[in-house]
Amino acid sequence: EIVSVPIEVLPIVDVAVNKTVDNEFHYIDDIVVWTIKVSNAYNGTNATDVVMNDILPAEFEFVNDTATKGTYNAVSGVWYIGFMGNGTEETLVITSIAKATGTFINFANVTCNETEWNYANNFDNATVTVEDLGLEKLPDKNVTYYHDDVLFNLTVINDGEYDFVRNVTVVDNLPDGIIYIKTVDIIGADVVQSAVLSNNNRTVTWVI
Repeated sequence: EIVSVPIEVLPIVDVAVNKTVDNEFHYIDDIVVWTIKVSNAYNGTNATDVVMNDILPAEFEFVNDTATKGTYNAVSGVWYIGFMGNGTEETLVITSIAKATGTFINFANVTCNETEWNYANNFDNATVTVEDLGLEKLPDKNVTYYHDDVLFNLTVINDGEYDFVRNVTVVDNLPDGIIYIKTVDIIGADVVQSAVLSNNNRTVTWVI
């Protein structure tokens, strides 16, 4: 006797997310580019209602995004991809601006309607450390007399992990009773803009 028993084959998939950042070290006001790749394993079945969640840390200002499929909502952090065939991959690139110093972790996770055999690869993150330039100001003397010249040495310090390639604006507010006379020298940097005076010659601005 032959007995036939219907068997329902349920779909099983393995969607995964991979998140990277263009550089693990950045400076304030740098452009920071995040790349998120979502894939569906080739040895599984099709995935439906695929959704990736990624909300930028509050210290990064959203600029724009590009996606190979679907749409990304920068407010909710939801990238709706929808259908993904097995063996396919989609990419989302988010451009942002660093607005605060510190070390920040940006998390991403992906889900779908189907049961998965591996949930460990549904989560990923990328870490960025944002730094700023330092400024040190020292007078050549601590005690002076009326009508004496006072020389102030201003030093811009880069303690970051790589060269700072943008222009740097240095603003010096002189103390009460002291006015700007001249810039003696600028060492170690090219001058983009010589001293510009304001506030009755008590505020000096350079761009280097």
